[in-house]
Amino acid sequence: MKIMPSIVSFTALCAVLACGLPPAGAASTRVAFVSPERYADVDRFSDESSRAMRAIESTIASLADRYLPPNAMLRVEVLDLDLAGRLVPSVRAGRDIRVERGLSSPAVMRLHYVLEQDGRVVADREETIHGLSTTVRPDARRTDQSFPDERLMLDQWFRRTFAEGRNNGAGGH
Repeated sequence: MKIMPSIVSFTALCAVLACGLPPAGAASTRVAFVSPERYADVDRFSDESSRAMRAIESTIASLADRYLPPNAMLRVEVLDLDLAGRLVPSVRAGRDIRVERGLSSPAVMRLHYVLEQDGRVVADREETIHGLSTTVRPDARRTDQSFPDERLMLDQWFRRTFAEGRNNGAGGH
């Protein structure tokens, strides 16, 4: 029985995707959360912090694929994190709950990043990025995604730093 090359190629592609490897042409990313127990906003009594970290990591990977060239490697260290909103005690929930309306504080993240292209460092910086207050963005809560403020903050940072930064050597296609 002769196996057609297209079936073999398809099977190989499925195996690569199943291993979690990025597709050819995708930018590479590494995200590390440095001493998360010291972050400004840590809720030790729930899984919110770990869910936020997973959302941030996946958002950075997705944005890198969108805004960075395929030969780019982006390493991000999250040094501090303050999620949007504020924690208030809740007897009913048995833990603090996050309130993100009214005079809620915006998301803030301090990070260090290194961007390499073709094995050469083109940017090595530390930044503090800020989201917008939900009072400034009344549509902020209209989403099915978790951590929408943090995702939007990262999207704006990527656009400003990498998409608009094409002319200054910081990134772009």
